[in-house]
Amino acid sequence: MYSKDISKKVHSSYLLKAQKGQFTGCLAPFGYRKDPEDKNHLLIDEETAPIVRLIFGYALNGHGPNYIRRRLEKEKSPALHGGTGNGGFAIPAPNGKRKTQKTGGICGTSPLSKTF
Repeated sequence: MYSKDISKKVHSSYLLKAQKGQFTGCLAPFGYRKDPEDKNHLLIDEETAPIVRLIFGYALNGHGPNYIRRRLEKEKSPALHGGTGNGGFAIPAPNGKRKTQKTGGICGTSPLSKTF
């Protein structure tokens, strides 16, 4: 009963935070970074924002995920889903496998977003 009660309390606290518009995740999504002064607030990451805007523009023009992926690979943009969580991001290697590169202390699910 204790475990079930704690689970309900944690879940309700997350819902309350979300209803207030606060960020409840652990890692900031691609295109954002956590505010160093408030962990429940996200700021736009100006390093990755152009890539997000480009993707959004392709989608607005009616292009699907495969088209967008091919364009990003052609332009050699950082991989969106390749975050290593330890300061690196994945890029396609010539042999078709993914290769991780260090970005100098930058980490998160988003390859270039800084988290403090």
